[in-house]
Amino acid sequence: MNPAEMLRLTPTLLWVLLLALTLFVLALGAVAGVAGLVVRRRLAAPESVPGPRPRATRWLITGLVVDGLVLAVAAVGLATAPSSHVPVPSARASAQDVVAAYLDASNAHDVGTMNAILDPARMGTLSRFRATWVVDEVDMQPVEAYHELDSVLPAGTEVVRVPVDLVVIRGTDLTVPDHTRLPWGFVLARPDAQHRWRIVDQGF
Repeated sequence: MNPAEMLRLTPTLLWVLLLALTLFVLALGAVAGVAGLVVRRRLAAPESVPGPRPRATRWLITGLVVDGLVLAVAAVGLATAPSSHVPVPSARASAQDVVAAYLDASNAHDVGTMNAILDPARMGTLSRFRATWVVDEVDMQPVEAYHELDSVLPAGTEVVRVPVDLVVIRGTDLTVPDHTRLPWGFVLARPDAQHRWRIVDQGF
C-alpha cells in the first residue's frame, strides 16, 4: 500500500474505531444507569435499612455523565470529519491539477489530503479541528515561472506559481469575509519530474 492510499484509508479507519468505541462506552453507560436504578429500587424497598443511600444515585449520575461525554465526543468527531475524501495527486499530475485537488480537499475538509499536498517544512501541518476554506467559482490562470524562492530552495528545484481567482464562500478568519471574490496564488515546487508538486507558499 502506497502512502497516498494510507492517507485515504487512515481517516476512515479512525472513524470506524471511534464509532466502535462510542457504541461500547454508550453500552457501559446504559448498563451503569440500569444497575443504578435496580440498586436504588432495592434500597427503597420496605425491608431496607433506613439511612442515606448515595451509591445508587452515584451509579445513575455516572451513567448519565458517561453518556453525555460520549455524545459530546461523537458530535465533535462528526463535526470535524471530512465530507468526502479527495485522492492525493500523483507525480504525473500538473501543478494546476494539484491546486485543484487542494481546493477540493479544502471544500471537503479533507485535511489529510491537504497536508499531503503541502510542504510541511514550509507550510506546517493543518489540524482537522480548525476550519478550512470553502470556495467556488475557481478560475485557474496559466502557470507562471517563479524565482523568488531560488535562494532558499535546493539548486535545481522546479518552482512555479499558479494564479487563481476564486470566491471564498466561507473563510477561516475575519481577514477574508465570507462570499469574497479573491485573487490568490499558489507556489509549488518539486525536485524533479519524478516527484509530486507540493505547495510551498500561497497568498495574494
